[in-house]
Amino acid sequence: MDVDYLILGQGLSGTWLSYYLLKAGQTCIVFDKEDPLASSRVAGGIINPVTGRRHAKVWMVDEVIGFADQAYREIGASVNETVIAAKNIVDFFPSPDTKISFEKRVAENNIYMKTYPEPEKFRDLFDYPFGWGEITPAYTVILEKLLPAWRNRLKELQILREENLETSKLVITENYVEYGDIRAKKIIFCNGDHAAIQPWFKALPFAPNKGQILVLDIPGLPPDRIYKKNITLVPLDENGRWWAGSSYEWNLNIPDPQKNSG
Repeated sequence: MDVDYLILGQGLSGTWLSYYLLKAGQTCIVFDKEDPLASSRVAGGIINPVTGRRHAKVWMVDEVIGFADQAYREIGASVNETVIAAKNIVDFFPSPDTKISFEKRVAENNIYMKTYPEPEKFRDLFDYPFGWGEITPAYTVILEKLLPAWRNRLKELQILREENLETSKLVITENYVEYGDIRAKKIIFCNGDHAAIQPWFKALPFAPNKGQILVLDIPGLPPDRIYKKNITLVPLDENGRWWAGSSYEWNLNIPDPQKNSG
């Protein structure tokens, strides 16, 4: 079987790459043995135009945020699912310094940030002694819909191999890549931190890290916003369920938190 591209991984990157290649009339085969703990499948899916404790604008956000909204609506329409939702971020200031930083950015006319005229609006729900501001527009990508829906589309097109690709069996030449019955012009690795162990990428400065999340039932908490303080609460598609996270850990090799307890 001759194809243009061999794609390794069907997380968010592999999903978008295969979507745009097919849209451009290219052919591809995607290898992905589904892992429920893969990064894309447990991520919060937040599109946030502001980053860090200093509330800096994300690089190229003016161009990217509108494009992302439109692109996710297009891919959602192609699989008959709504896969993006507008969810502004309520930023509860964890310290006086972060409040000063936020207000400074507002004064500098950062169009994605505003102080709110109702300081007591969330007092019945949260404790926030230093006040709050709002980041807008922001979005959540509904990954629990997008990834399975696109996976089903790849199955319908018969271009998904639900198995691990054994890189030791790859035949790589100047003009093509061969694996079993497949010959492709190019191979593209979209398998996240697994790429770090491949011989072709050993010289790259990978720095894998791990976050921790909880899925919570919080009935009655309004799901029209993302709430952020020291952790972030993101509304999931299932009513009353929330994604809570995360942290950064550098030395854990086991993805399942239950296996790290005790």
